[in-house]
Amino acid sequence: MLGHLTTVARENDVPKSEWETINTSAQRLRERFNEVHARIDGGEAADYEAVADDVQAAIEQLEGVQTN
Repeated sequence: MLGHLTTVARENDVPKSEWETINTSAQRLRERFNEVHARIDGGEAADYEAVADDVQAAIEQLEGVQTN
């Protein structure tokens, strides 16, 4: 889903000036979720707390995107 956010933004008339924020926030979320996934695959504890602040910051950026 994260990979489709820019397409959704474009199709729903979100201003182009917000697309970079959408892209970078989605990328940050993917990276943090991949970190958790890699820990699980490696037999380690997921350690959600280690990525929680970055995840929350990215979500807040997405929530702050201006729409038409």
